[in-house]
Amino acid sequence: MHGIDNDKKESSHYMKQVIQLLKVAHKLDSTYILVTLVTAILDAIRPYITLILSATIIDGLIQLKCKEAFVTTVIMIVANFVFGGICDYLNNNILAVKLSRADDNLKILLRDKAFDIDYETMENSKTLEKISMTEYTTRLHGSIGDFVASIQKLLNEGITIVTSVMFLFVLIFSKPIKTSGFIHTLAMPGVSGIIYFSIVAFITFMQLRVARNFTKKERELIKTHSNVELQVQYLQGQVIFNYMKGRTIRLFGMKDLLMDIFDKKVIHGTYDYYKRALERRQKEEVTIEGLDVIDSFVVYLLVLAKILSGAISVGSFSKYTGIMMRFSGSISNLVKDANIVKQYCGFMQVFIDFMNIENKEDT
Repeated sequence: MHGIDNDKKESSHYMKQVIQLLKVAHKLDSTYILVTLVTAILDAIRPYITLILSATIIDGLIQLKCKEAFVTTVIMIVANFVFGGICDYLNNNILAVKLSRADDNLKILLRDKAFDIDYETMENSKTLEKISMTEYTTRLHGSIGDFVASIQKLLNEGITIVTSVMFLFVLIFSKPIKTSGFIHTLAMPGVSGIIYFSIVAFITFMQLRVARNFTKKERELIKTHSNVELQVQYLQGQVIFNYMKGRTIRLFGMKDLLMDIFDKKVIHGTYDYYKRALERRQKEEVTIEGLDVIDSFVVYLLVLAKILSGAISVGSFSKYTGIMMRFSGSISNLVKDANIVKQYCGFMQVFIDFMNIENKEDT
């Protein structure tokens, strides 16, 4: 029960962070969230045009309806060109500019907040540490634009899942009409639905466990790495590149000692962080890829059973395998993207803490 309560508190805190950061993004650019939502919807819908129309083309060619197949091909090409052009323009032009502008406006917001803080609060060492950490964290780990980009990916996967489910119900409830025996039983609506959604539930559960485990390790790594980077910054700014202290360093023979400390921080601190982070991500990817293999096998088995039993047409093979793979892949990506959003919330918590500093002159 204690673990469940902690999970609920963590989820509640996480949602509050997301809402706070989305409010900040809206404050920096009033149309940023709207354009991001529209782009996520269009990006999610776009692949289904090819999946649905290509099935119609294949069925038309099998039935020797060449004229219908040709017209459908033209429609597919035009639709892909239009949707593709709109999506590319939104992603590569509109959103890219808004991301850059939001990051620049955030820096201005940080400086305005720093200038508004009264002298008494500014003299507090913890306040100075928050200012330094906020500037450093947004520069190293990502700013508000990166957070909104991760939200866009999350929305994209969510819309893909909802769209896929509608088509999957059509597939699952299609009844076999040709065969009998094992293939017929496998193609039955109840059996195919139970098998597919059971596998999806199992894979999602395993992915959530993997994501939770690796998120915990990632947080520990980031916390350690941030401290190391701050120490390296201090050595660079206050010691190594502070030429006024060169005389003192030479008089007391401190060069070898300082270089040894710097070497340990850079090589054994920063390098160790990237090495461990890379190993963690490789293990996570291998685990998820293994689960995807199981999912792919079940997808092809069920769609083939539906085709052999006459429940769906031959042309529907590419449509439904594509939709089922997108559905499973989107669930996998949703878990991964939610994990990334949590990481950005962790990064940006420093910014939230800084913006929440009370100015004693206002109280």
